[in-house]
Amino acid sequence: MLVGLLATMEVALTRWCPFVKGRAESAQSSQRRFHRWLNNPRISVLRLYLGLLQRVLLDFRDRKVYLALDTTMLWNTYCVVYVSLIYRGRMIPLAWKVMEHESASIAFREGCDSK
Repeated sequence: MLVGLLATMEVALTRWCPFVKGRAESAQSSQRRFHRWLNNPRISVLRLYLGLLQRVLLDFRDRKVYLALDTTMLWNTYCVVYVSLIYRGRMIPLAWKVMEHESASIAFREGCDSK
């Protein structure tokens, strides 16, 4: 699934099918498999993510914390505004908001609006 996502740059399960190696004989079977995995109740994204953040934050005891505020555009229609923790040269998103907007430049108040 990850290879399909990276190769197609799309979040469409049907577009990932050509990149799957498996026994499925139809694209529909692969798509059902993707859907089952993405909706697996035993996978708690929040639990995994919180565990990662807790470990990272242990490294910041008695040190400065650096945060980044950034935006990115999706399909020239949606702007994603996010606040991230800078850790070992990487950004770990802490909070984000997706909104319909025509550019990645937004007013501070617009990004903070709770609508």
